[in-house]
Amino acid sequence: MIRIRSFFKKNQGFTPITPPNKQAGSAIVLIFVMIALFGALSFTVSKSMRGGGGKIDTEQAQLAAAEILSYARSVRSAVQELQINGCSDTEISFENSVVGGYVNPNAPTDKSCHVFDSNGGGLQYRAPDNKWQDPSKVGDTGYSEIYFVSTNIVTNLGEGSNDDLLLQVNWLKKSVCEEINNKIYSDKTITEDNAGFFRDSKAAGVFDTGSGHINLSTYSAHNAQPIACFTSQTYGGYYLYQALIIR
Repeated sequence: MIRIRSFFKKNQGFTPITPPNKQAGSAIVLIFVMIALFGALSFTVSKSMRGGGGKIDTEQAQLAAAEILSYARSVRSAVQELQINGCSDTEISFENSVVGGYVNPNAPTDKSCHVFDSNGGGLQYRAPDNKWQDPSKVGDTGYSEIYFVSTNIVTNLGEGSNDDLLLQVNWLKKSVCEEINNKIYSDKTITEDNAGFFRDSKAAGVFDTGSGHINLSTYSAHNAQPIACFTSQTYGGYYLYQALIIR
């Protein structure tokens, strides 16, 4: 006892150790629990995103399909309006400031038959969005452009001997092609063309006679339709066509 008393006398500034505050301890435990729950949640979300990638891809494909169809229909409407205003098939021009090859010598000089001019159709040319197209086909023939073609006949659609005026989008992703058909026909089936169509020829006021064909007659839902997404026996890949003028 003497030694203990003397110790405290010599150490007047000594502060005894106090037991931990119960509330502080609870808060620390709660923080660790929250960290653990956050980690578990992050793992679950990450896992669901990896496992649910198909759903995300489907949503992206549906959005891409909607964008493509909206643009194709706007071009079709513009072409129809130009026809109503007196433009002939051979006068309609797709000349634009983005891609070349569409200068039409038959088009009026005031550009009243130009789809992509304020004096005509009033639209703007747009290149395909990279989320529409198959990235493995970058650099292949017909990639990175939306084409306007007057060298293909859609089998059974028109008179059969005159090439139609078409909008074509090449090298689409399969999922986008499926969603395009699903939006049009409520069916994701993709029909194969075995006739050998032209992928990248450009309409410039001249129509060929039977140079290329898009033949989807093997599937009745796509036979003789003004629009469909299909695959090609000749080239592989997936393509959209939208008839602008049926001849």
